[in-house]
Amino acid sequence: MGLAGSAFALAQTVAPAAQQAASGDLGRIIADYETFDRAEDPFASGQEGDLAALARLPGVAPADVARRKAALEQFRTRLAGVTDQGLSDGDRLNLAFLRRVVADRLEALAFDDGRLGFTNEGGPEQFLSYVAESTVIRSAADADAYLARLDAAAKYIDDSTANVRRGVSTGFVQSRATTDVVLRQLKAQMTGPAADGTNFLKPLADLPGAIPGADQESYRERARGIIATKILPARAAFARVVETEVLPVAKPKVGALHLPGGREYYAYLARSYTTTDLTPDQIHQKGLEEVARIRAEMQKDIDASGFKGTFAEFLHFLRTDPRFYATSREGLMEKSALMAKRADDELPKIFGKLPRLPYGVREVPRDVE
Repeated sequence: MGLAGSAFALAQTVAPAAQQAASGDLGRIIADYETFDRAEDPFASGQEGDLAALARLPGVAPADVARRKAALEQFRTRLAGVTDQGLSDGDRLNLAFLRRVVADRLEALAFDDGRLGFTNEGGPEQFLSYVAESTVIRSAADADAYLARLDAAAKYIDDSTANVRRGVSTGFVQSRATTDVVLRQLKAQMTGPAADGTNFLKPLADLPGAIPGADQESYRERARGIIATKILPARAAFARVVETEVLPVAKPKVGALHLPGGREYYAYLARSYTTTDLTPDQIHQKGLEEVARIRAEMQKDIDASGFKGTFAEFLHFLRTDPRFYATSREGLMEKSALMAKRADDELPKIFGKLPRLPYGVREVPRDVE
């Protein structure tokens, strides 16, 4: 056998081993990343069956952010050491995807947007309300875990309050419009039906028969104590900070542009949410083009409907004619459920693989309705 033949034979022998090593390294990194991700997101982990996670809430303090940053930097270094040479197509995709995820999360941490503390949908108290809404208790272990989460809720709110104060001190705060909305929500919570925190008791309202009656009442009593002595004072403190510290310095206009480093932050958000490298201006132009395209399609339907009038008059007709609106909560839920099932029926025509986990249609919590 000549030299060329020997080299070819050697390559044929070594390549599978190299491929196995690269694939093995990547597999370990992926497994480690999944462990890290689930530890940092106990809410998602709990929904996926991690019983220990059901007793925890995510950390939002600067120390938690620093821990995530250090871990993500290690993952970035490990991923940089993996070559895609010899990897299967699937592993190449996993490598590229995880590199992007890690880079995206590190870039997000650099902006420290936890300083905003809330969005137009609410703040920490709203997140905790959704946790309560989605918690299902099937056993004493579940009840113990939920009480542990309640016990951690005050710290979660306090840490969020501290983050908001950091935002105030650095000028990284929400707009006046968003702050007004959240402040109204907070005041409604503190004066309305949920003023005593009964929304946090919802998972304990109808406990399974496997938990004795006396124990059921004990769980509720312990929860009431945690809510009264810890959660409600923390919520009130958060509301005071929003009203007395954020509102006076809130940005007069909506938009990241008005934040320190806002242009860069907005450009990051555009890349992250679209998973492209398009600039905000490019995305805006694409949006204008799509609006024009959709407007032309709408005009075809308007003409086909026989409507006589301008486009503005047609929009007014859609927004004011009673036939297009539900007249009750129940009616809205029924129409929403019907639209969801219609969408389900069409999804197989668009996607080759569908998720197994089903979804439902629920009312928005009354305290933010």
